[in-house]
Amino acid sequence: MRPSGGPSFERRVVGLVAADLRERGWEVDAERTIGLYQVDLLATAPSGRRFAIEVKASAGKVHFGTLNNVAALRGGLAAFGDLRVTPVLLAIGTSSPSLHELADRLGLWFVLIPPGGDHASIAEHFVKRLVERASQPVEDAERSVEDGGERLVVGLSHVEAKRLAERISLKEMAEASLFRVGRWRDVDQYPPPSPPVSLAVSEPMLYGARWADPLGEFSTLTFSTTPEAAIGSYLARFRRSTAVEGRGILDAISEFLQGEPGEPLREAFVPVDMFDDLWLLHVRPRQHVLIVDLDAPSSRDALGQQLSQRGLLPEVQPSRFDLTQSQDRRVTWFAIRALYEASAHRRQEVGGLRYASELTPLSDSAVLWSPPTLVPLDRADVQPLSPRDPEVERAAEELRVSIE
Repeated sequence: MRPSGGPSFERRVVGLVAADLRERGWEVDAERTIGLYQVDLLATAPSGRRFAIEVKASAGKVHFGTLNNVAALRGGLAAFGDLRVTPVLLAIGTSSPSLHELADRLGLWFVLIPPGGDHASIAEHFVKRLVERASQPVEDAERSVEDGGERLVVGLSHVEAKRLAERISLKEMAEASLFRVGRWRDVDQYPPPSPPVSLAVSEPMLYGARWADPLGEFSTLTFSTTPEAAIGSYLARFRRSTAVEGRGILDAISEFLQGEPGEPLREAFVPVDMFDDLWLLHVRPRQHVLIVDLDAPSSRDALGQQLSQRGLLPEVQPSRFDLTQSQDRRVTWFAIRALYEASAHRRQEVGGLRYASELTPLSDSAVLWSPPTLVPLDRADVQPLSPRDPEVERAAEELRVSIE
């Protein structure tokens, strides 16, 4: 019998689960994008219940890091006002009561079976559990979504966009190298734009990607100017210790799974299986590209005034507010939308924005939008990442994390 585990085994299980569900009358989409997130399968039962399914078929112990993608999906569904999709992790391996408790607390459905089975038996087990779940009563959280009160107006008027265009500072991004880390499915392409989002005026938004268009007209990707900074951005979710200041492991895990940490760096551990199908993308722009310089005082002050007018600015001077550090997605989503509209009033095309990286000295972060696609990815170099790569070791050392 072939041992379970590995990407090819995982894709085979996904295919068998999809085929079996379709035979039972389910509607199944493979590698479906929901908001900012892509899942292995989006399955709709004949009853109308929907499941966003991730399959993890690596034989061995299932680490809490495996739950991260599904937890992020749960947060993304909340951010986009759609809790009617049940996120599911179908995993092969061994676990512990703590993992199951964590999944319950994060609102995830965690299905785990022991390793050693073949493709067909594993897929059959998963399908049986899905069918059983679909027949159960719908939870209140899946039945309705709270309205949230007054909605935030995110677009600029024509006059506001022109005035902002006159004040923002542009910087030429020379033909330098750009790096980003991602999974094999989406590392070398811009994602589709996210669906429009209705944001509440009085409710902070703490979930979702940091930079996204709330009106759903363009997509974004974040790059770094050094490989260490790109890798560090990916590993930063693990930079908090799982047992500090008397907190239990569940509290610590739940905390960093729900958002990007902003506290000082602490020692932490990165599970080695996070490097399964992890790739480093290296882009060399073929032309000079203009981008908005968010570190320029003029840009920061102009954006700060727009944020202040909409009640999104803390009690500080606009020029002193560093929006790149804000955990409230209303702030960064409004900002990138405003800059996108303002850039349309410049004579030359603008490709995105940049700011100094918080993780690695002498490195910049560049957020590029598409369309217009001024930095195509079709000729990018893509290489697999390993915990033993020098760039990974340097990034881990900078973040004070250990890979185990």
